[in-house]
Amino acid sequence: MTEIIKIELDIKGQSKMSLKALKTAVSIAINMRDSKRHKISTQDICTEAGLVGMKGREVVRKLLPTWRKVLFSREVIDLNNKNSDSPWASWGVFGEIVVSDKYIEFEMSHPMYQQEVYDYFCARVNKAINS
Repeated sequence: MTEIIKIELDIKGQSKMSLKALKTAVSIAINMRDSKRHKISTQDICTEAGLVGMKGREVVRKLLPTWRKVLFSREVIDLNNKNSDSPWASWGVFGEIVVSDKYIEFEMSHPMYQQEVYDYFCARVNKAINS
């Protein structure tokens, strides 16, 4: 049995606007877990993120390069053998992202669906948005 001993989220360089839209996209996907691929109106992401008066496609296209820089890392330990090598992993929030005039279609990285990872993500992003 393994246990996560350290988890980190690198959100350096992300604007509050970027973080709001990112959190909105991730939250929508979490609520639609039954689907691996998510297709969401770009305007819906902006509206739900509180980015009033923004055109969805322009915002999302501007933010995609910054979203690619958001990285998680974690280290786990084998509880049955504390002398074993502690694996370390890193991943981005998204796999493929496609943006059209009207929607964003994406797949999230598999670890993002783990409750502990999602909770940590929300806490860190909320803290950054509210600071």
